[in-house]
Amino acid sequence: MEILVTGGAGFIGAHLVRALCARRHRVTILDIRRPASPASAEAAPGVRTGSVTDTALVTELVQRAELVVHLAGIAEPLQYGADPLGTMEVNLQGSLNVARACTAAGVPIVFASTSEVYGQNPALPWAEDADRVLGSVSDVRWCYSTSKAAVEHYLAAARRQRGLDYTVFRLFNVYGDGLRGRVVDAFVEQALSGGPLEVHGDGRQTRSFCYVDDAIEALVRLVEAPVHRGRTYNIGNPVETTVLELARLVIAATDSSSTIGFVPLSDLFDGFAEIRRRVPDISRITEDFGWSPRWTLVDGLQEMAALARARRCAVAPGPPSVPGAAAAHDALSRPLTHGD
Repeated sequence: MEILVTGGAGFIGAHLVRALCARRHRVTILDIRRPASPASAEAAPGVRTGSVTDTALVTELVQRAELVVHLAGIAEPLQYGADPLGTMEVNLQGSLNVARACTAAGVPIVFASTSEVYGQNPALPWAEDADRVLGSVSDVRWCYSTSKAAVEHYLAAARRQRGLDYTVFRLFNVYGDGLRGRVVDAFVEQALSGGPLEVHGDGRQTRSFCYVDDAIEALVRLVEAPVHRGRTYNIGNPVETTVLELARLVIAATDSSSTIGFVPLSDLFDGFAEIRRRVPDISRITEDFGWSPRWTLVDGLQEMAALARARRCAVAPGPPSVPGAAAAHDALSRPLTHGD
């Protein structure tokens, strides 16, 4: 297929582009930066530098595609906490540009949503039709969740009224090589440097960590589905792990002498709501596509640590090219206990 991947230079995007090209799909990347990995740029037949907020560019590229995988957006918690306006403009307005172009051209879209849409729903695990339980609009945390959910509503409406074909997937704490601005990569870097692993809060909050190879396998199956039926799928590993246990596992995986320290949640943003538990119900994607994760957290951390150790002498990357993100860049190495 001719596939347009927005955000194809990002963490998930780079892995997905490599997988799709390996399966002989013809891929075009649209991203605000060029792929960091030469393999991604060489494998893809086209790389266009630009933003999904550019309506004319999006329309041009969508009209050439047979399928769009829309990954582009601001997803790092410190970025959307520092720049909620930019987050809404990119994640909402940019996504609506892509959705409208797909609707007009009759091109199916596979849309990257987030486990954040479930908010603080205490009824776990979360199935795809679970209620959204969010905090106050005054809490900056929910701008990301709301932008993604609004796009999901738009896709559903476009299907009902305009016949748009789409699939939505909601990612749960995917980790692996190339991850930035999340708790796992922060812990790995801190452990390899020998510094203390900084746990926000008491460390008893839990997440369900999914290794990137498993997530990409699920995404390829969704992309290659012969029919897109307006379905939504959770992609994650339902094994629940506390952040404190994650820190201990990272120290073991890196053979580090690092200690564990605790810092208050208030060090993130004033009033930044914490989600105590996050667990996906993956029965729908297992039933429809036969997918379930295969990587254990121990194996995934060992692989990620080995790759990170091999790159330690490489030149450090510059700040992310995201409008309004500069203020957050210096904090991106700090561990986060929330986010996709």
